[in-house]
Amino acid sequence: MPSLLDMCDHLNRQVLDQACPVAKSLLTNAQLRQRMLIMGRQGKHVAIDLHAEVTRDPVTKVANRAGFDRMLVLYVEAHEQAAMVDIDHFKNINDTYGHQAGDEAIIAMANLLSSICRSGDLAARYGGEEFAVLCADCSNADDARRAEQLRRKLAKMPHPTLGNKRITASLELQNYRQETHLKPCYVAQTGRYSWPKNKVVTR
Repeated sequence: MPSLLDMCDHLNRQVLDQACPVAKSLLTNAQLRQRMLIMGRQGKHVAIDLHAEVTRDPVTKVANRAGFDRMLVLYVEAHEQAAMVDIDHFKNINDTYGHQAGDEAIIAMANLLSSICRSGDLAARYGGEEFAVLCADCSNADDARRAEQLRRKLAKMPHPTLGNKRITASLELQNYRQETHLKPCYVAQTGRYSWPKNKVVTR
């Protein structure tokens, strides 16, 4: 609520609860591009970019599902390739090491994805332990090569919060001009978790 945050607009005028731009954006699915001020810990107003806050995942700092969906519309016109990335056996990670360790694994995955993204690519947290990457000007062969590179890097990376154990991921390359929407890696024709683990597959 704006009143709880002491939210102000760029002219330092207090924003009323009923005029909250975030609530309006969520209700109408409209683009939100505003800079607002909220009261910080030191008792001073701090500027925040609401567009970035609404379209960025707070845990990983990559794009969230809303940001991904908006960019997908633009990518369809000029590009074709996307990669869906799903961390293998993620429930076991949470159950064995705790949710904080699970979050650290998700952050490590996001950082790795960001490190291999080129200018024009977009990495996003699609939901839970699943990520999506939109690839700009990338052929099928290049996309497959980069996906395999990502898979190998992740499989070799130790994670301190997991006792320096390694995790793997399943990657699925998709041509989204041929799809009405992108499908998660784990949804096969049977609807079950049947994609091979620690593999790159093409659909």
